[in-house]
Amino acid sequence: ELFTAKGSFFLESGESVALPFKFLSFDAPIVNSAVSGQSAPHHLVDVGGAVGTGPTEKRSTVIVQRIRGAVIRTVDVFVSFQPCIIDRTIRFFESENSPVRKTIKLPMADSPVFRASLKEGESAEIKEGGSTKRRYVYCTRQDLGISLTEYDELVCPMLVPQAPEVMSFHLFLYMDQTFQELHTAFHVEVHAIRSEYVRCSVGQFCPRTIHIAPQATQQSPQLRLYSSDPALCSIQIPGGFLETSPMGGQFNIAVTPSATGTHCVRLHAVDQAARTLVAAWLVNIAADPPQIKSAHEIPIPVGAELMKRLVFRNESNQSNTFVVVSSMPSVVSVRTPTLCMNARETQYIELVFRDQVHSGVLARPKECFLFIWSEDRLVQECRLLRVVYT
Repeated sequence: ELFTAKGSFFLESGESVALPFKFLSFDAPIVNSAVSGQSAPHHLVDVGGAVGTGPTEKRSTVIVQRIRGAVIRTVDVFVSFQPCIIDRTIRFFESENSPVRKTIKLPMADSPVFRASLKEGESAEIKEGGSTKRRYVYCTRQDLGISLTEYDELVCPMLVPQAPEVMSFHLFLYMDQTFQELHTAFHVEVHAIRSEYVRCSVGQFCPRTIHIAPQATQQSPQLRLYSSDPALCSIQIPGGFLETSPMGGQFNIAVTPSATGTHCVRLHAVDQAARTLVAAWLVNIAADPPQIKSAHEIPIPVGAELMKRLVFRNESNQSNTFVVVSSMPSVVSVRTPTLCMNARETQYIELVFRDQVHSGVLARPKECFLFIWSEDRLVQECRLLRVVYT
């Protein structure tokens, strides 16, 4: 090796040597804010092709000196900042001002099992065949207490900022202590979103009103609304377009869970003209077990696809339109999703039971909910279908 443990090297008379130099920085260069369209801090992944308006290079002075002697040469090295090549971008959408604990799966190493407690810049030992290898993780945020599990996972506890801020940082995985061999670069974004909480029973139609702050609509006369799961949380606006005013705006949503447990749906309001995100919400849904009016056990022969009819009666004294929805369309699909019925009229709901035998393996019995809603939502009925394959 050229250098000794103390960083010195030896030269014979008339000998010349090329000194290696490597510059490592975790700071992003300053770029023009017009490139990204916002004044928020820039990330390492944002500077590709951007025009710099500030210092985009680093000056370092390298001094070569005799041991306990005079200076032989002084060299100024100017290093231009370059954007980092990100191997993977991870985005989390969380409720604002809430503490979360996120887990990031690391790529497989030579040895699959290793464990250690990590802080910024500390290492993880990998034992393989009696020898010990190390992996080093560097986090660009100083306030995150990162820990490593025995399953090759990084655990990142953090506090989500206030909406609509985005907290971003980078994780760099190195295979050596001097940070010479970069293995993987992660770019992590934590999007803070306003939260709405809805609790209802499975099969119920739960309406909610979402309000948009005036500061979010001052420059956006028309918004386009999107739902990440329209079947679970639908936007009750024709076409999804909302006309705003200087006082803000509001729109209605309908939550219709088809399974028990907790669910999350993201709602986005996008400026129709500028194509930019104006506001976002995270709808947290807690779905309780439904109130079942009646249960039906239906035997289905193996390998058969059958159609059966279920009797339904309009108990009201006026005409109405009913919507029929299956919670498991892959098992039971509805051939008559809409029923137009007169007062006290009885009709049949036509159901198709799908073949569930795959590769010769007999499917287990399944339980499917059948939801029946009136058009005015005064009737919300749930029936349980137990499908048994014989």
